Amino acid sequence: MSGALSIGVSALLANQRQLSTTSHNIANVHTEGYSRQRVEQQALPAQYAGVGFIGKGVDISSISRLADQFLEIQVRNNTAGEARASIYADFSIQVDGIVGDGTFGPALARFFQTLQDVNNDPSSIPAREVFLTATRGLTDRFQDLDSRFSALNDNLNGAISQRVTQLNSYSSALAALNRDIVQAYGTSQGQSPNDLLDQRDRLLKELSKITNISTIEQQDHATNVFLGNGQLLVAAGTNITLAATPNPLDGSRLEVSIQSGGVSTEISSALVTGELAGILAFRDEILDPARNAIGRLAAGLSITMNTRHQNGMDLRGVLGTPLFVLGSANVNAALGNTGSVSMSLDSLNVGNLTDSDYRLVHNGTDFILTRLTDGVQQTLSGTGPFSVDGMTITLPSAPAAGDQYLLQPTQFLARGSVP
Repeated sequence: MSGALSIGVSALLANQRQLSTTSHNIANVHTEGYSRQRVEQQALPAQYAGVGFIGKGVDISSISRLADQFLEIQVRNNTAGEARASIYADFSIQVDGIVGDGTFGPALARFFQTLQDVNNDPSSIPAREVFLTATRGLTDRFQDLDSRFSALNDNLNGAISQRVTQLNSYSSALAALNRDIVQAYGTSQGQSPNDLLDQRDRLLKELSKITNISTIEQQDHATNVFLGNGQLLVAAGTNITLAATPNPLDGSRLEVSIQSGGVSTEISSALVTGELAGILAFRDEILDPARNAIGRLAAGLSITMNTRHQNGMDLRGVLGTPLFVLGSANVNAALGNTGSVSMSLDSLNVGNLTDSDYRLVHNGTDFILTRLTDGVQQTLSGTGPFSVDGMTITLPSAPAAGDQYLLQPTQFLARGSVP
């Protein structure tokens, strides 16, 4: 009789555990990242009774977590890709709004219309005044575009800093969870801490929104996390700190770097998916070319109009002066350079200007000029000056091996004015 009672008790206890687990599943139906759990039962070892083995009831072998790691990895990868595309599109829409806000086109049309009116009646003072007003209006529109692009670049820097802060928070939390999970496996003699594992998977998914990651689970059930092209981010119970650091050739641009042992190593180029990769790609592929294109337009218009204007005379017979004052072509030098480089626009070849910035590096013998939009390289030999893509590059002092510069021939030209 006692055997029958003990078997019944074992069944009651087993089903009680099943009801508790089912209740836990129902209670967490809306919990983000929760994985359904299932009670695994097994028969208790039977007892030999001379005529055979008599069963002793049922027991709980484990409470398993119904999660597929292959699917979890696929979700993380797809999340990273979607996050990159989404933020890239969001910022691209802002550029569309800046360029297509309906103010620049009419200002340009009014400039040419009033210029035609002056040509039709050169001695008309009112026509000249209207033309000068339209000219100032056009330069205002150029300056407004430059200002809004500059503000958007600042927003990108803020977005990069915010994502890096989030990433550090997630990696720190993952390291703490790894420690808790390893301890839980040890104290439970190998039974899985399902809720802790759910929390870790949820954090990994959040992390993948920011950047592309890969994971390796260790024998003690801690998970190592790598980002980009294999840079270690979380190793068991410790995490590496990231930072948003100024670009060494352009302090107005933030990059993503690993901070370790007081040394900062830039890893921006290793980020291929996730929001950080989308932000960096937008800056390189959309924002910078758009700023350079506006500067290129300003250069073509200003230099052409200035040449024509200086060839004419005013009402008193005095030769004309420049109609526009362009912003400056920009050269950023790396810290530690021993030589120097200067750059100006080649007014005779302004049509050769591109929408790209350039990297100039001295290899000990020659300069290697790389166009950043497409990676095309040119070798500049000798002491210069060099005329390339509408630029004139001169060397005020002798270069040394390793000297490098960022050339921005058109990015800031729209900051010009009317004298």
